Amino acid sequence: MANSIDLTIGQNLWSEQDRAKFNKLDYFLAKMQVPMMKHWATWCKLLKKVPWTPGMGTTMRGVHREFSPVLRQTFYPNTMQSAPKKDRHETTENAQSAQLHWHRVESPLLDVIPDFQDFMRDHVGFGMENITQQTSLLNEQFMRTYILEASPKVWVAGAAGTQLVNAPHLNAHDTALVKQKTDDFWVAQCALVQSGLDLRNVNLLSTVMTTDMGADFFEGKQGQQVDEGLKGKYCLVTSGEVWDNWQFDPFLLSNRNLDLDIVTGKFKGSLFGKWTTLLEKFPLRIAADGTFPAPEILVNSDGSQNDGETIPNPAYVEAPYEIAFAVGAEAYKALSIGPAPGMFGKGEAGLSSFRKTSWNGEVRLTKDVLVNTPDENGASVLDTNKYGHKCQIISEVTFGVCPVRRRNIVPILFRRQRAGAEA
Repeated sequence: MANSIDLTIGQNLWSEQDRAKFNKLDYFLAKMQVPMMKHWATWCKLLKKVPWTPGMGTTMRGVHREFSPVLRQTFYPNTMQSAPKKDRHETTENAQSAQLHWHRVESPLLDVIPDFQDFMRDHVGFGMENITQQTSLLNEQFMRTYILEASPKVWVAGAAGTQLVNAPHLNAHDTALVKQKTDDFWVAQCALVQSGLDLRNVNLLSTVMTTDMGADFFEGKQGQQVDEGLKGKYCLVTSGEVWDNWQFDPFLLSNRNLDLDIVTGKFKGSLFGKWTTLLEKFPLRIAADGTFPAPEILVNSDGSQNDGETIPNPAYVEAPYEIAFAVGAEAYKALSIGPAPGMFGKGEAGLSSFRKTSWNGEVRLTKDVLVNTPDENGASVLDTNKYGHKCQIISEVTFGVCPVRRRNIVPILFRRQRAGAEA
């Protein structure tokens, strides 16, 4: 059965993985270890977490204090020969709402027989590794998608006039993550793009964020492997393709003293003393019709040399536009949910590791499933899995993001270009 996403939770409950899908011991096989490029986390490094525990209700309201505004540029107080004038200042609060979302990730039903007859026997172990990776990616994608849909501004590289455009976005008390920036919106903005993400654009954006938007600088957050050099800088989250092209950037070639030293972890390069960069494996790419193609596809073609391989999706590879993010200080918080409340968080006696409610992304193996069994007339009926011949890998994940100061992150829309190519 094909891989699928966004199914209703009642779909394909009884579908078993095809037992003939994998190579059997009827053939002499060499177990080939194919190096796999591991996915790395990006957004979980950038967003601080706030805990959400049972009893806190269904909606969180994040509140932060605001200093009073600076109301003058010049100042002319009275002399002491006359009565003084006075200023009155009061602080205010900004409130944003958030709600938890959830999603499930499952494998098909796995049968005990393949571990007897298949050459590659560790289907369950590899399946758990796969589900773990997909669950981790969901968390990253949720945070990035929420930030994209909640951002009130988008930077359109090279656009005539202002490059910082207003964009539809989630309001302060919108709690459900729904699509705000439609395909038509992206088509309209892509038509305005006039350049790639060159260093001149990056430098200009830092000026706009500091001067026009009052965006706070990105600082090293607790738990990140970054040094004190990050203070006073913004962080640019972008792709390796952009980074590779900067060595050919005319601005860099004309300013050879530009600081591009390599720093710790995934953070690379200090630009103008104002930026550091963090690379994403699967950046957001936009096709000409305003859609976001899937990064990878599965080859399903009998007889082809790469049948059964996961490869880059040609539509993703050829998408002409990409989105990077300029990240300042804390703009959003990720909601971290604890165990299920009360007795839901505990399993039955002797089955505590199987039947407890776990909704915080734990990947589990369960035999608590129903199976199709033929009756005396040959009709298929449901029976319990009492002999334990079937199992399933499951994970239920909860997500939540609460805005703090949205102007501190700006999505950047630009035209893709390869290393050395003209913008």
